Amino acid sequence: MMQLEFDADHAQLSRSMFVSRLLGQVHVRTIHPFMLDLVCNWLDCCFRFRSKMSSVNQNGSAIPTKKLNILQKAQKKSGKFFMKTKNFYKNVKRKFHVKETTPDSSLINSQNARDISSANYNSRGRNRVMPPSSSPFSPPPPPPPPPNQPPDLTNAQEILNEELVSHTNHLLEEMARDISPNFFRNPQQTAKRPAEDEKRHWIGFGDISMSGYDTAWLSMVPEAQYKRIQMPSKFKLAFPECFTWLIDVQHVEGGSNGFGYQSVSSAMATLLALGKFRINTESFFEEKLTELGISREQYDHAFLRNEAFLRLALNQWDIHETSSASGAELIIPYHLTELEKFEPPITLEFPNQAELFQDNNVNILKDIFFLAEEHQRTTILHWLEAFIGAMNLSYFQTSDFRANNGSYGSSPAATAAVLIGSDDWDNEAFKFLKRLLAKRPTFATNFGLVPTICDLGIFEACAVLQSLGEIAMMNSRQKRGASKSRILRQMIASLQCFISYLRALLIEQKGVLRSASFDNKMPTSVDETAIAYYLITQFDPSYSIQLEPFINDFWNGEYFLNSPDEEAFTTSSNVHIVQFLLAERENAKKRLEFPLDVDVDTEEGSKRVRIDCFIIPALEFIRSQRSSQCIWTDHWHSSPWYTTMKSIQVLLSLQQNPKMLSKTSFKTKGDLLSFCRATIDYALSLQHADGSWGEQSSVNASGNMEETSYVIRLLQAASQSWPSDGVLISAIYKGRNYLSQNLNEAMTERSYFHLKEPYLWLNKVPYTLPRVIRASVLLSMWDDSNAPRASWEYIS
Repeated sequence: MMQLEFDADHAQLSRSMFVSRLLGQVHVRTIHPFMLDLVCNWLDCCFRFRSKMSSVNQNGSAIPTKKLNILQKAQKKSGKFFMKTKNFYKNVKRKFHVKETTPDSSLINSQNARDISSANYNSRGRNRVMPPSSSPFSPPPPPPPPPNQPPDLTNAQEILNEELVSHTNHLLEEMARDISPNFFRNPQQTAKRPAEDEKRHWIGFGDISMSGYDTAWLSMVPEAQYKRIQMPSKFKLAFPECFTWLIDVQHVEGGSNGFGYQSVSSAMATLLALGKFRINTESFFEEKLTELGISREQYDHAFLRNEAFLRLALNQWDIHETSSASGAELIIPYHLTELEKFEPPITLEFPNQAELFQDNNVNILKDIFFLAEEHQRTTILHWLEAFIGAMNLSYFQTSDFRANNGSYGSSPAATAAVLIGSDDWDNEAFKFLKRLLAKRPTFATNFGLVPTICDLGIFEACAVLQSLGEIAMMNSRQKRGASKSRILRQMIASLQCFISYLRALLIEQKGVLRSASFDNKMPTSVDETAIAYYLITQFDPSYSIQLEPFINDFWNGEYFLNSPDEEAFTTSSNVHIVQFLLAERENAKKRLEFPLDVDVDTEEGSKRVRIDCFIIPALEFIRSQRSSQCIWTDHWHSSPWYTTMKSIQVLLSLQQNPKMLSKTSFKTKGDLLSFCRATIDYALSLQHADGSWGEQSSVNASGNMEETSYVIRLLQAASQSWPSDGVLISAIYKGRNYLSQNLNEAMTERSYFHLKEPYLWLNKVPYTLPRVIRASVLLSMWDDSNAPRASWEYIS
């Protein structure tokens, strides 16, 4: 331990020497005032202990035993306090980037040191009072930067980046625990199907919002005994808590989710559930209500308010703006038909109603019967409730369609429909729904008791890792050769575990992935497969991939389909696959396997085809999907910015491959930049005054965090092509400033995106994916030090 001598005449000088030696004779270049105050208070406390002990020793007089014991304890405590202070400052020095300098002898040896020290401490030595232009630890600060010059934001951004890495680690750990408690010990084993003893407990994984529509369908499921005997006096509900939720949770307007298609589907299912209860109980109606703790007045009030709200919502609903992912052409006609069977019938009319009935589902029913007989997997399984009465759902009560956990189509509503519309009671499906209800988060019950998709695990993992993996790659570029902090090493190790998990999943699922975890009996998906392959090749460029199954399953000659043997496609899926194929093309060059060819199945037999023959048409398809407003939309997301951001990123990446660019309709870099700039300018024109973009959230903001993060990522990609565009860089900083206001709350509170942000992902009802959004926000906040910076005059 450092030994210092104190005397009465040179107490202040000794104090200065103590400070100088403790700090290692350094110059504090950038340090937070609060931290500096904390260091000074610790130092002063340490000084007072040692000064008091020194004065006692110089006196030489006898000291009473009690007082001696107190001083000895003080001496021991001051020594420990000194070491803690020294270690504390080392951490401060590391975190705030303290710069080593030559000792300032005048500070230690001159009388000025005594004056500086006494001027900055009061008589009790506790409160540090700093003059505006000096510090006891450093020379006078440099003059402020001249006007219109940006300040040095490097250290502040690096500190923020460490905070972002910490949030990233928390997100990865949370997702890993959801997949399996032993995920990091053996990620490869986690990718396999759950063991027999785990099937009873496995539901699926993924953080997703609750759905009033699916809750209403669970409320229609009767108990197994009633299904066998069909006696109104014996009628009981399998999930009574769902029915009471329909009565208790009603907004002022009668619906559960406001206006729009989401309220139409939920209100229709709620009205159908309330009416079915009255039909099934017949003369025992009020008796059965009483058993549930519901009065007749409560029931009638809920029914009438829901009907009135539904009529209002239908008249304000534009069916042309409804995504095909919602299945409205299946769900709405079924509910309308069933409501007309009531006594008295409920007839609902609204604009463009006839368009929903143009396809009378005859062809769809024929396809379903064929698929059921052939035991072929299909995404239509997700909307089984729309076919009750039109076909016997007992066809699907086989291991070819029922997942290991007992669900159907990864949908609570479809699973409930099998319990309602099949001949035999499905006990595995019933147990699954009971487990799903028990898992519901208490903070989100205002929106429902079950989610609209019960298992979205692999899609969530791929989407989260795509964003967080980009953070790791950016960090690798900007700190190449530099030592990495502990939390950064932890992040990279966690990401490597997830990459091993994706590899094992691809092996387990024979080279193509599904959106949900394990064996959910849904078709494979091009989106998750492309993202997984892209991530694996980014972390391991030497990894060799068999492209033949991938191309043959999803390529239709012009673009890539979402699932094999189906006609649905999305722009974002094609963007992900082009991104992967471009990366694999470059990796093939490094492996000396270029040009890269693929064996494709044709009518004439197998044919060897160059990989560019798939990339270029897919790029042209992506270009053709842009709207007249210079944005892209997709079936799975209500915001255009998710798909627009993805599309601009992959198009701008063509600048790195001039030969590939010349084969497209863009031809030149100038044409490409002109095309993309129209989208960039449109995005800049829509930024709100508070720096956000998109639909209003419930946290006193003009926009929301999810859409803001997408546009920031869009502008980050654009900033590499327009490095001197101050308006563009300014918009990025304003957007980040908006995100930073609620960053910690959004990253640490699980309920944040469930309760305070809009639901933008689309299915039977809109839903939210908090982990996917959190990963996107973290990526948008991360600053690559190689990126250009705007002039200070543009940043406010």
